[in-house]
Amino acid sequence: MNEVRQTKPEEGPQTQLSLPSSLLAQAQELGVDAARAAADGIRRAVINAQARQYVEENREVADAWNAYVTATGLPFEDITEQPI
Repeated sequence: MNEVRQTKPEEGPQTQLSLPSSLLAQAQELGVDAARAAADGIRRAVINAQARQYVEENREVADAWNAYVTATGLPFEDITEQPI
């Protein structure tokens, strides 16, 4: 395992991350900024986890709204233009 150090100190305090040596070697061969790629991947994973959490926490509200629209139609549907 090799260490990857955060390259942008303005993004926060530095930290260490262990990666398989072969993966880091491939990244270096291809000119990939491993620290930036790791941060981007973690950022995407956090955003996806937050979205899943939001959906789960608000599932009851969404289900209630969907049931309302199914039963009554969209609000103001009768006065809005429909696409042709």
